[in-house]
Amino acid sequence: MHRVFRGLAWSAVVALSTVPNIARSQHALAATFRPLLDAEYSATAHGDSAALGALLADDLVWIVGPDGSEMTKKQLLSAAAQIHSPAPRFIVDSVRAKRFGNVATVEYRRTDHRPMGDGEFVTSWKALDVFALHKGRWLLERHTQVWLVSPVTPISLDSASMSAFVGRYQIQPGYVDNVHWEGKNLVATASGQSEGARLVPVATNVFSPDGDGALISFERDASGRVLGYVQGYPDGHVIRAPKLGAAQNDSTPIALRVRREIEPLLAEMLAAANAHDTDRFMTAYVRDPSFVFVINGTVMNGWESVRAQQLRWWNNGKSDVVYSYVGEPEFTVLSSDAAVVTERMSAHRTLANGQITTGELAVTMTMQKRPDGWRAVQVHESTAPPPAATPAK
Repeated sequence: MHRVFRGLAWSAVVALSTVPNIARSQHALAATFRPLLDAEYSATAHGDSAALGALLADDLVWIVGPDGSEMTKKQLLSAAAQIHSPAPRFIVDSVRAKRFGNVATVEYRRTDHRPMGDGEFVTSWKALDVFALHKGRWLLERHTQVWLVSPVTPISLDSASMSAFVGRYQIQPGYVDNVHWEGKNLVATASGQSEGARLVPVATNVFSPDGDGALISFERDASGRVLGYVQGYPDGHVIRAPKLGAAQNDSTPIALRVRREIEPLLAEMLAAANAHDTDRFMTAYVRDPSFVFVINGTVMNGWESVRAQQLRWWNNGKSDVVYSYVGEPEFTVLSSDAAVVTERMSAHRTLANGQITTGELAVTMTMQKRPDGWRAVQVHESTAPPPAATPAK
């Protein structure tokens, strides 16, 4: 046993001693191909088909990244001969090469910079080239490349606006995408999946799953109601997923339709209130100086002043108050874009002296359907005197 261990150790020393030699060899080989790659893409950028052709084998196969189609040497040179002004820039880095006799594989990263007005459009690729020796010269035999996904630039979209997308979307019969809230994130979980993808907003109705997936674009009707979503993949495949229940709403009475549209907003308000998250809660109110909030006869004007007061009421998020409904909210629908909602609620909290108290309040909100969704434009809140406080246990 001891002899075997010594033998293995000696083998490991020999193997490790060869690593620097292999690394140096691969580095030298990469340095051989780097000028060839630079020359190839410089010729392509400037439409120099003659210089490019001298670097290509006659039986070249060039696989086009976006759609997987193949180009011959003749086709590639024809495409490269088209001069672009201003010329694009192709930057090659991270070159790695391995040689197998008269054949070598070369991996590298290529970043394309294409001018667009005052800016540029940048894409990155991972490429694999196969070179072969022809009379002492390395010529390109085969080229393949794949996109490297760039992280999206998210936009700020309030939770009240995103609540309109909550629902179930049918991708295929028996296969449904469930868009729902998980904490502060909108998440899409398809049938059979235990973990969903976080939907990152990149436009008002467009989201990127986990920030790097194929974009999902939600579709709305003229009234702003979400009908479904469309998701396109790089291979050209398009998924159209109608929102379950949306198609029935055309014949649904206006009162019921309005109630269904507002109910997710009320649920989001309750969740935000119990999290004592003022900014999340305030997204349900119209963000405008015209906003009016009345509590027990005191009138407050403007979204900002109400927000400041709400922060004080919830002690900057440190409050322990818990709200719950007393009965169901009552809806008075005035039109397809206006309604009055009345809620009776209980509030359970611990006072500064440690005593526990439960009170009730009534909230009446005048709601208006605006371009960014349903918002409360006026709110009236009144509180009932709490019963005698009960000592904390």
